[in-house]
Amino acid sequence: MRAALGEGTCASERAAERFQALPCSKRSCFNASVLKPKAKCTEEVDVTLVLDVSGSVGAVGTEKIKFFVKSLGERIQIGKVGNASGATMGLVYFGSKAEVASPLTDKSADFVAGLAKVTWQKDSTNTAQALALARTLFEERGRPTAKQVVIVVTDGMPESAFLAGVEVGRLKDQGVRLAFVAVGKSVSQHVLRRWASFPWEENVVSANAFASLDDKKVTEVLANICGAALA
Repeated sequence: MRAALGEGTCASERAAERFQALPCSKRSCFNASVLKPKAKCTEEVDVTLVLDVSGSVGAVGTEKIKFFVKSLGERIQIGKVGNASGATMGLVYFGSKAEVASPLTDKSADFVAGLAKVTWQKDSTNTAQALALARTLFEERGRPTAKQVVIVVTDGMPESAFLAGVEVGRLKDQGVRLAFVAVGKSVSQHVLRRWASFPWEENVVSANAFASLDDKKVTEVLANICGAALA
């Protein structure tokens, strides 16, 4: 190895200096707004939903999150159809303690049964433990050929931002994509943009309230995750 010469520096991987603006195709790009209302994701992907059902969410908020997740599950092709491998889906929920409601499964009925186990936890927000469990699901049943995605639905910040950040780093080191659905104004957008996979614009979806977790938000999340495989 040769010693460095001169006093120059190298820009970091995502520094602005490394990016250039070039003319794009004049044709319209993929746009979630023109999708069919019930467009379905056919991507080969392993998805783990991580649901914040801590004290601030409330019983009503918990049910709205569950309805949102149920809608997501109905619009992701779970299991193999023909030559398509389809998706597997897993489910983790948390308050002060995280629990696995469903391991990664290619059976819709099993995922729905797992969702029924999710209940409001009247306590704090242990996001770090929930992310650690999500990582375990991929280690146990993740498919080597599938993309792996964690979608965190939360209305607040974790009791330990440091530990949550550590788990975010571990997931990213394993090649897992991190996406967030932020509900309300108690979530730090600055922190989520740092934790979300790059580019954050495609991995952070915001909703004003739990009532805003409707079909449009489902489509927005799926368009980000599935891209052209959403049709």
